[in-house]
Amino acid sequence: MNNPLRILTELDKHLQHSLELNIYGRAAIALGFDPGPPFSATLDVDLIIPEVQLDSMDANEEFWMAVEIVNRKLAADNLYLTHIFVDRQLILRPDWLLHRVPLEVNGMRHIRAYRPSTPDLLLTKTMRVDPEDRADIRLLATQETLDRPDWEKVFQEAVLPDISEIAEAFQLNRNWFFEEVIA
Repeated sequence: MNNPLRILTELDKHLQHSLELNIYGRAAIALGFDPGPPFSATLDVDLIIPEVQLDSMDANEEFWMAVEIVNRKLAADNLYLTHIFVDRQLILRPDWLLHRVPLEVNGMRHIRAYRPSTPDLLLTKTMRVDPEDRADIRLLATQETLDRPDWEKVFQEAVLPDISEIAEAFQLNRNWFFEEVIA
């Protein structure tokens, strides 16, 4: 069992009600594309909370308690459910929710898992100039049949958090993407 699946399986055990989760990062790649290591070996699962669901997620005590239990239980193996962001804190297109992709996570009784579409998942990787993120961007670009004008539209539609370091990283990654990845 890969690490993201192990984390989600453990979380599912501690839930009594249905829950929709939006997974991004390497866990989304591991669960959505099955590329094998290093993705299946990632040590955490990162989540996006859509702003329209923020109040209900904040009030979901069962979820937050389950996260604490999972993190304590899996800490010895350095596995965690960590970065939980509101969508406005990430780089995504405004309509990203309409394009989510369901993830096949067998054996879940309560969790319905989704990942952002491949273009949106790629955009989340442009928040830092990092060799691993760039390798992930290259992989994700190969999973889509978009041509240059389509990719230009994806990057034009991206909504960035109002943080100068993220805006700078996005611009550097955008330039690199068009010069090196799909040149």
